Amino acid sequence: MIADNKKIIYFGLDALIGCLHLIKQRGLEVVKIFTFPDDGYDKTETLSAFARENNIPISYVKPTEDEIRELYDGGVGLMIVGGYPWKIPVIENMYQVNIHPSVLPIGRGPWPMPVSILRGMDSGVTLHKLVDKIDEGDIILQEIIPYDSKNNLVMLTEKIAAAARRLIDTFLSDVEGLWENAQPQSDGEYWLEPNESERSFELTDSTEKIDRILKAFYGYEALTEIYGVPIRIIEGEISDTEDPDYPSVPVGDGYLICKRWDYSFREIRLSEMEKIEGIRKRYAPRLSDYTYSMLYCWQKELDLSIHVDDDMYVVKAENEFLFPIGERSKAIAFIEGLLKLDGCVKLRFCDEEMKSVVSEHFGTRAVSRLEESDCDYVISHKSMGSLAGKTLSKRRTEYNGFLRKHKNIKIDLIDRNNIDRVKSLAQNHKCEYIEAESRGIESYFELGLIGVIVSSDGEDIGFAICSRKDEDTLQGHFLRNVCVDHSSMFYLLKLSMDYFSDQYSFTNIEDDMGNEGLRFFKKSIDPEIISSYSITIKQKDNLL
Repeated sequence: MIADNKKIIYFGLDALIGCLHLIKQRGLEVVKIFTFPDDGYDKTETLSAFARENNIPISYVKPTEDEIRELYDGGVGLMIVGGYPWKIPVIENMYQVNIHPSVLPIGRGPWPMPVSILRGMDSGVTLHKLVDKIDEGDIILQEIIPYDSKNNLVMLTEKIAAAARRLIDTFLSDVEGLWENAQPQSDGEYWLEPNESERSFELTDSTEKIDRILKAFYGYEALTEIYGVPIRIIEGEISDTEDPDYPSVPVGDGYLICKRWDYSFREIRLSEMEKIEGIRKRYAPRLSDYTYSMLYCWQKELDLSIHVDDDMYVVKAENEFLFPIGERSKAIAFIEGLLKLDGCVKLRFCDEEMKSVVSEHFGTRAVSRLEESDCDYVISHKSMGSLAGKTLSKRRTEYNGFLRKHKNIKIDLIDRNNIDRVKSLAQNHKCEYIEAESRGIESYFELGLIGVIVSSDGEDIGFAICSRKDEDTLQGHFLRNVCVDHSSMFYLLKLSMDYFSDQYSFTNIEDDMGNEGLRFFKKSIDPEIISSYSITIKQKDNLL
């Protein structure tokens, strides 16, 4: 066993940082800290600040065995792990101790605290040796925290943190003696991390069940639907009376009080493309923003998430919603649910029909605004082919100049044999919407996209990627070129429309993200403009 157990490496997160403070108070040397990026629930910001303030090297990536062995060879004799998501290499002859938040051997696994609340069982803290098998090392010290029906997850976590500090204090007083007297574990229970169904409840469930789920996931999230809207309750409780400051919903003989909550929408998955497109085609919104390929490609860049019902889907952006796509009365009911929860709803990408439906139902509570930068521009392939009219004389000149300069133009349909050429162009000539474009290219075939790649004298100069908006209309997605020539973008656009003119009569160029010059150009081609509105709806007229 290495002699110097005064040098320590520490693995952990904010919840157990009291152990790290104790180590510092005892005058031990923390050589390095290992943690992980803050994920919003398992926080590491305070731990990171501690490292900076004390000039301790810190790592946010999983360590290798060589890295741990190098620290050991450098004189580090003790490792303390206080909440770490990745498996740590076990080094022979090193004191490697894990703080586990249950009374082992019961409650092995990554997150036993909520499980103990759900089952009404005692919790606690176990200090045990780190071994290859998760949570099965010899037990050094333990402290039981008796079950208390008043405890929620936050309260229990605080008690566990206090108990962990006490156990570490005891352990550091006699490292070698306690290590040598550690007791092997008997057969135990491994508790899987609670899944979504275990965090969910319905308002018709018993008050006792709802209360226990709220407590078990207090500070994290419990899942339910209120007024038909999926929400996650981060801090909620059961009360005998309503609370005027928070959404209060009758449950059993009391009220569910949602003190901190958010909408429970989720990422848009490739696996549900057929279902979402089926709903869209049934209810046919005119704007292109509802197509599955648009939603999927832009979900990260525009912070989009989705709720999918049997025959409706609703898309949420950061601070607004797209109009629900489904049967109109069902869509209106969903909007009403949003209003009851929040008092105000902002809808974006509403076409004329949606605007009319909202105005008819909500009257003066709804205020709409035309968003010209979000409008769709549906351009006829025939009119683009002729380039007729005085308004396009400049475009014709630029276009012909482009053709004179670039020789031996070749157009290839994008397929599995040349998709790497598209990837190469995108990687070597990055654009402002690189995240959306990358998602589109990576999932090109799964999304059913179609497009062309263009070369001049054997060198690739651009590509155009589209999807099928409807039977007669292409939906423009990504238009890229590496040329700086005037009208090069226009050339690629026209070229792709010409290529697909036998199959489609129109191309929807979609919105222009607020680019006034591009909007002026689109209008000059005499398109059909599909208006797009944003609508703000308030619960009461006097709130406007």
